[in-house]
Amino acid sequence: MRAVCAYMVMLHHFGPDVPMLQHPFVLGLLGQFNLGVTPFFVLSGFVITYHYFDLPISGYKPYLMRRLGRIAPLYVLLTTVTYLALVQQGVPVDRKLLSVFFIDLAMLKGWFNDLKFAGIIQGWSITTEMMFYLLAPLLFTVIRRWGWGIVVFLPLVFVGLGLLLVYIIDGNAPYGFMGSNSFMFGITFLGRAPDFFAGIGLALLYRKYGSHIRTRYTTLLGVIAIAVCLIVRAHFNRGYADFGGVVISNFLLPVLGVGLLFWGLITEETALRRLLSTKLFQVLGRSSYAFYLIHMGVFYSAIHSVLGSFPATILALQVLAFVLYRAIEVPCVRWAKQQWPFPEKVAIGRV
Repeated sequence: MRAVCAYMVMLHHFGPDVPMLQHPFVLGLLGQFNLGVTPFFVLSGFVITYHYFDLPISGYKPYLMRRLGRIAPLYVLLTTVTYLALVQQGVPVDRKLLSVFFIDLAMLKGWFNDLKFAGIIQGWSITTEMMFYLLAPLLFTVIRRWGWGIVVFLPLVFVGLGLLLVYIIDGNAPYGFMGSNSFMFGITFLGRAPDFFAGIGLALLYRKYGSHIRTRYTTLLGVIAIAVCLIVRAHFNRGYADFGGVVISNFLLPVLGVGLLFWGLITEETALRRLLSTKLFQVLGRSSYAFYLIHMGVFYSAIHSVLGSFPATILALQVLAFVLYRAIEVPCVRWAKQQWPFPEKVAIGRV
């Protein structure tokens, strides 16, 4: 599924330039494929909850360092290369560029409207992801204390906090921090909290009832619901600046669309499940993080300038992504696990 998400975002960026896709309906649909990050966030909520929901305080540091070991090394490397390439292209090295660079390296740019597309354009989502990683153990403690019902209430609290911050700041913060409601709903963790909580709720349901509840058409219903959400948003041209667009993207899509699809994938034996379980998709999935980071920007431009063909460029980027996964991600994750083992009394699944 991570590979599917990454390729949806790639098609959103480059699909409109592909001659065979020049049809109004197709172009409208591709315009909504930026929502490929939604199932990725839901998936993160599910995976982290499924493995770490019972994590005690003593396990927080190794948990967080392992998450950083998974995300940070490749992001820091590729971000640095991106800024060096920009300097090589003539961007002046001044105080502002250095400030933006270090904010980007700290994976904080997703809080600033003016910086969200700095460096690796699509890297804004890493800020959102890391915020969830930081908060997840605390959220699990609250849920264990107050019960499952709070899973519905908490995302509304985060959204409300986001709206309040935007109202209080009123566009007067440096670099456009929490600069608008559309930015808050589309980019920040506060606005995207329903995505993660959809995954949290799904994981809690599966942990308790997964072996008892069997469905037949949930996968199909999830696919249909996702398609309806994308088509409706495209047809009515609703985005994060519209109430209807926010309801569809931030609430209906993660719960009724992605949530149903994921429940079907983990409980039903379907052709889609078998396809996504093949070795090819497993390889694509493992290297999807690297592919997501390099599919657009200086890496795409450099390779495309040599190959000149969109399919050949994407294939080359996929090969490069797998190399980066094997050469950087795997050793860094292994090193992080060795450096920060979980306490013996903590039973944690492999992630």
